[in-house]
Amino acid sequence: MFETPVYDMDAAETSALLSACIGEEYWAQDRQLILAAHFASLYPPEKLSAPEDRRLALVGERAVQLGGAGTPMVAEFAPDELAPEIGQSIFGARSLMADALDLRHRFPGLWQLVLRGEAPGPTARSVARKTRGLSLSQANAVDRMLAEKILAVPRGRFETLLDAAILRVDADRIAEQAQAAARDRFVKTSESTEHGIKSIYARLDAPDAIGLDATIDRIADILVKSPEPVPGVAYRNARTKEEWRAVALGVLRNPLLASKILIESVQPDLFDEYVAAYEPHPASFNAVDCPVNRDQEPPEDCAEPEARPADADDLPPYEPVPDLSRSEATPTGHATSEPDPALEPDPAAERRRQDALTAFLRAVDPARLLSPATLYFHLSERDWLAGGSTIARAEQLGPVLLEQLRTWLGTGSRITVKPVIDPARSIPVDAYEIPDSMREIMHLRSPASVFPYSTNLRRDKDLDHTIPYARGGSTEPDDLGPLGRREHRFRTHGRISERQPEPGRYVWRTSFGRVLITTSAGTFDLGRGDFAAAVWKAAAHKSVLRPVA
Repeated sequence: MFETPVYDMDAAETSALLSACIGEEYWAQDRQLILAAHFASLYPPEKLSAPEDRRLALVGERAVQLGGAGTPMVAEFAPDELAPEIGQSIFGARSLMADALDLRHRFPGLWQLVLRGEAPGPTARSVARKTRGLSLSQANAVDRMLAEKILAVPRGRFETLLDAAILRVDADRIAEQAQAAARDRFVKTSESTEHGIKSIYARLDAPDAIGLDATIDRIADILVKSPEPVPGVAYRNARTKEEWRAVALGVLRNPLLASKILIESVQPDLFDEYVAAYEPHPASFNAVDCPVNRDQEPPEDCAEPEARPADADDLPPYEPVPDLSRSEATPTGHATSEPDPALEPDPAAERRRQDALTAFLRAVDPARLLSPATLYFHLSERDWLAGGSTIARAEQLGPVLLEQLRTWLGTGSRITVKPVIDPARSIPVDAYEIPDSMREIMHLRSPASVFPYSTNLRRDKDLDHTIPYARGGSTEPDDLGPLGRREHRFRTHGRISERQPEPGRYVWRTSFGRVLITTSAGTFDLGRGDFAAAVWKAAAHKSVLRPVA
C-alpha cells in the first residue's frame, strides 16, 4: 500500500503523504460527480418509449427534473438503475445525480474546479443542495460569489458564507421561509444507540420550551429530594443533574403520574379531606383482605363503601362569577347581566364532582393510563436453543441486552405477552390481497426492504409478488418480497429483474447484467461474469417451477 513502511516515516513524511491522500480523495469525489452527471445525460426523456398499454402511461416511467431550475429533464429510473451498480440505495443515487446536475448546469465556476479535481466533494454537494430552490440566475450569482472561496476557507466558514450569499440573492423567499419556520414545530426521536438510548428533538414556541424546561427541572428536583422512591418512576440509577432531568422527562409520558408528583410536592395533604369521603374509616368499616386482581370481580365483603355525599352546609358561600358571554340584549339595545337560573351551576353538585375527581386522581393507578405499546424483540433460533444469549434485537431500538429489556419492562409497565409468530406456519390465502396477519409475518421474516442496498426498515412497505399471481390462485409469504414504494415502482415498471428461488432469498439482475443476492443478512454482489449468469439461470427454475400447495 505504501512505498515506505508507515512505521519508518517521520512526522514530515507522514503529514505530506496524508495531505496527498486528501488530494486524491478530492479527485475521486469529483470524478464521481462528473460520472454521475454523464450517466444522467445517457437517459434523456427522448429515449422514453410510450407503453404499449395506454393505461400504464399514468404510472410508468416519466421524465423528471432531478436538480434545480436550469437542469435537464432525465428519465425517472436513471438513478434507480445506477444504484445497484454503485452499491447505494435509490435515494443515495438520486441525490448524487441531482447534485452533479446542479453543479454542471447552475454553477459553472464550481464545475471547473470539479473538472480539475480540486473541489472538496461534500462541500460542493452542500452548495447544490442548499441552493436547489433558487432560480438559475440566482444560482449563477452565488457561484460568482463563492467559487474561489471554496478552496480558501474551511467548510464551517464556507457554509456561513453560503448562507449569507443565499440570503443576499433571495431575501424575499428567505423572509417567507423564516415566517414558515416560526410555524414549523415538531417533536422527533432519533435512531437508538447500541446502548438502548434514544434522543428527542423538538422545536416549540419559546414560552412552551421555557415552561417545559422548568417543569422538567422541577420534577427532577422533587425526585432527588424525595426521601423514598416514588412508585411508578423508573430511576435508572440516575446520579447527575442531567440524568435526573432525563428521568423527569420520562415521567411526563404519564401525565397523571407527573401531576400527582407535582401536586403532592406542594401540599402533600391536599386531597386528604376529599379522599376521606371515599375511603372506609377504620372505626366504621371492617377491613378485610381483598384480592388485588383487577380483572376479577371482588367478593361482596370487599366491595367499596358507598361514597358519603357532600354536605352543602360544609361548603363555603358560593359567589358565581358573571359570564358576559351569556348576556342578552334588551329591547333598548343594552346588555343585561341577569343570569338564566336554568344555566346556573348547582354548588353542591359542583362540589361533589370536585370531590370525586380529586379522589380519583389520588386513588387511580397511573400505570393503567399508559398508552399501549408493542415491543418486538428478535432472538435467533440458535441462540435460543443454546440458552446462553444475553442479546436480542428490538425493533426501532437495535441490539439490546436482555437485562435492559427487563429493566425497561419492570418499572411502570403493564405487560401483555403475545403469542410467538411462526412464519413457517402461515396459511395461504386464496386472493391477491394480503391480510394483516401475513404482512406481520413478512415484516418479522424480512424487516428490511429486499431491494439491493436498501435502507428501508419501515413497516409500511409494499409487498411485491415476486412470483406473479395467477388469477384464482393463492398468496403466501414464500411468494412475496417487501419493497419501498419507489423500489416497487422501479421493480414493476423499470429495467430490473427479480427472482425468489427460496423463501427469503432474492436474486436480482440489472439491465447491465449485474447479479445481486439479497437476504436478511444484506446484499451480495456477484458481478457480471459467467458465475453470476449461471446463478441467475439456476434461480429461474425454482421461481417458476415451484410447486403450488
